[in-house]
Amino acid sequence: MEYRGNYAVRFILIGLCLAAIAVLAVMLFRTPSKRPGEGSAAAPETTAAPPATVPETAESVTTPEETTVQKPESTAPVTEPPRQYEYATDVSRYLEFIDTDDRSYLILANRSHALGSKYVPEGLTKLNGYGNVTLRHTAAMAFEAMYKEMKALGMADVVVSSSYRDYNYQNKLYNRYIKEELARHPGYTWEQAAAIVDTYSARPGTSDHQTGLTVDFYPVSSRFEKTKTFRFMTENGYKFGFILRFPEGKTDITGYMYESWHWRFVGRKAATEMYERGITLEEYLGMTE
Repeated sequence: MEYRGNYAVRFILIGLCLAAIAVLAVMLFRTPSKRPGEGSAAAPETTAAPPATVPETAESVTTPEETTVQKPESTAPVTEPPRQYEYATDVSRYLEFIDTDDRSYLILANRSHALGSKYVPEGLTKLNGYGNVTLRHTAAMAFEAMYKEMKALGMADVVVSSSYRDYNYQNKLYNRYIKEELARHPGYTWEQAAAIVDTYSARPGTSDHQTGLTVDFYPVSSRFEKTKTFRFMTENGYKFGFILRFPEGKTDITGYMYESWHWRFVGRKAATEMYERGITLEEYLGMTE
């Protein structure tokens, strides 16, 4: 009985050892179970999420400094600073006349644009003490300012030989020139003589003098180019609103030969542009035909 009891004990011990070994083997080789709180809740940590769209969008948005989209150019005109004019005298009381914007002072009188027999400019003013000058009031005031400037600069030889001429005066003058040409060219017809006169004198109704905006300086010849008055007018006339009406090399446009003594008031703004661009009144107005 004692022997069998020992055998039973051994058998039990061996069984326990085998059971322990089996349990240990199961624990070593089985897949570890998930802890509480793991599983689907942990999916965001292990599952690859699609690319986040918000950060990418934020990175693709360009800042104003980085943008490559060209903005439309501004159509607003660029404002240039007002031109500065220098004078030797105080012309402040004359500026409203010199710098007029009245387009009536751009009136065109030539063979293609006749004023007619009844045209008389308004506001004619005679300037006593400034030579034989009769002009429209605004032009007369601008001329007065210019005359004072020339005198202040020491020009004592400023003489005006002609200014406003009405239709009748121009008619008499033109016909006198016709007679003179007929006397120089015996056998010429009136039409042939008139063709010569047309190169240096306007037919009645087409004269620039009838506008009341023009002066002829003395002497009325090429000798005028040797005077201080001519040099002054060439360099400064535009500052007072006057232009050389029939410049050299423009006969095909104006219809008249070069007249260095013939100056016309148009206002300072227009005169400045014509002076700087070297163009005639016809070209400025776009009326060259």
